[in-house]
Amino acid sequence: MVKFTHNGQTLYAVKRSTASWKTSYPNKFINMVFSNGELSAAEDNGFTIEKNFDFYCSVDTLLITAKRAFESLMQYKEAYTQAFTELQADPDFSNLFADITPLVEYIGTNSTQLRRMATIEQKSLYSNPGFMNSLKQVNALRNWGLNFDHTNDKIIVCSATAPTILQVLLDHRLMSEVTSNIYDVPDAIQI
Repeated sequence: MVKFTHNGQTLYAVKRSTASWKTSYPNKFINMVFSNGELSAAEDNGFTIEKNFDFYCSVDTLLITAKRAFESLMQYKEAYTQAFTELQADPDFSNLFADITPLVEYIGTNSTQLRRMATIEQKSLYSNPGFMNSLKQVNALRNWGLNFDHTNDKIIVCSATAPTILQVLLDHRLMSEVTSNIYDVPDAIQI
């Protein structure tokens, strides 16, 4: 972390340490200084840092320039992993599926998928009354290819349907009213 202060304003710049941030170099390097047209050996090792940072923060502002590094520093993946474990234990969620194992395997330890699961939990569309009936009707109407155990009224997950299930639970499968085309979108902001 580097602290910058100017006219009483403070800005902190944070970067995850890399191999280039070090105070000493291996024995195969010699520290040199080029000054007044001459190259001279320098006695001490300097401290060098890269000129870019992963995020900057002031009193009330956070600017993230490297999302993955920021999430790694903040240990978001661990939090997402824990949240997904808790979501699997939630009967409202786990009871949607005949067997949740294929979905868990599809999500794995992928940060993006874990983040999506946190969003699914936050939106909690699956807990709305009539969700399952509506899902089955739209799936049949639009030929989404989801499979259901009609005896137990549960979704059957497989590797082929897992991506579609996530899009549906995220509410990111949308239909254009102009063209009637169906799209999987990265984000859905209600207007």
